[in-house]
Amino acid sequence: MTSRANPSDVLALLAKHYQKYRCFKDTPMLERLILLILGREAPHEKVDIVLQKLKDVFVDWNELRLGRIEDMRAIIAESGVSDPESRALRLREMLSKLFTERHMLDAEFLREEDKEKRSTFLAGLPGIDYAMVQAIECSLQYYKTEPDIALSNHLTRVAQRLQWLPKGKELLVSKAKKTLLDISEGDPVNLAYGLVRVAEEYCHSRTPECPNCILSSVCPTSKKWSKEGIKGDAEESASLQ
Repeated sequence: MTSRANPSDVLALLAKHYQKYRCFKDTPMLERLILLILGREAPHEKVDIVLQKLKDVFVDWNELRLGRIEDMRAIIAESGVSDPESRALRLREMLSKLFTERHMLDAEFLREEDKEKRSTFLAGLPGIDYAMVQAIECSLQYYKTEPDIALSNHLTRVAQRLQWLPKGKELLVSKAKKTLLDISEGDPVNLAYGLVRVAEEYCHSRTPECPNCILSSVCPTSKKWSKEGIKGDAEESASLQ
């Protein structure tokens, strides 16, 4: 029987390669989205400076939406955050898409929205990728009365290949959530965020890139497939139906 990956080793590798996701528990939803776009792989303290400068320069987020890209780019660059042009463009595109969809710049409705509808809406916003959507879902669920974790096929697939969860009919959502909450060492949001990043970048359903994966040194499935010369297994794809 294949032994499972050591949770502490996995968490350490995720922390090494991916910047910690901030949950923004009491932060307005729109501000969360802005911080996510500004803060992708950028130092938190610099992103906070950008956010405050944007608030100081622009009357509100709608004025920012209508403002000049050059002004946004300059504020981002002056604060020492890399790739200011792309971040400014993604921020403008996200605000414009939200305004087009909702006819206002407010995202608080997402807190009460059905999970599936919320995830679909978020995934359709420019600059918000699937790992960010997963992290938002986990943070919203985790701060309920009882700690919870949002499952997805991406997250479950990686957890299965790490031998943390069973496959097929043996996969029970309630047990899967408890297992991952126990493994997370009190930080299920960043566990989910990191594993979904791995799923997007390396651990694909049918053609995983095991040799390049940041978890290859601790993943039992990667070691097994490498030893046997297997490139992937479609049967591994998780199903949460």
